[in-house]
Amino acid sequence: MACSPRSLDAAPARAPAPLRRLGVRPDAISGAAFAVGLAAAGAIAAGRLILGLALMGLGQLLDGMDGAMARRYGPGSPAGARLDTQLDRASEAVLFAACGVAGLAPWKLVLLALAAILLMTSIVERSHLDLGVKRVALYFGLWFPYPPIFVVVFAVTLAAYVLGLLR
Repeated sequence: MACSPRSLDAAPARAPAPLRRLGVRPDAISGAAFAVGLAAAGAIAAGRLILGLALMGLGQLLDGMDGAMARRYGPGSPAGARLDTQLDRASEAVLFAACGVAGLAPWKLVLLALAAILLMTSIVERSHLDLGVKRVALYFGLWFPYPPIFVVVFAVTLAAYVLGLLR
């Protein structure tokens, strides 16, 4: 069976059905995604980059499932959406900090990228603009040095923040 982009997009939406039958709620999936993100950060900080990125991918898969479950089955709520956003930012913070601990990027760049992400988050509800790819940039560290990756995350996110203010 061929795997198309459309079937990949639908995968997180189909995945929660068995979890729903078990009584798992979207906020529990959000918490599990964050816990996996913590484990990923621990692996990265300990110098096990490949393991950390693999765990980060699992966390991102879970992160996509919580919203899909809430939209498809309920109980989606503004409070649940806020919890998801807060846990996403916390996950990004620990993952980026792990890069600093591991010496993959200077702390100044890590903190600038996080500051831009927090600025963007402060207006996302009003602007409806969220790049949603901050963690994805970390995968590029397999091929490129991390300092320029953090510069790009900072610059692109800060530019999105300014555009969001203008909306």
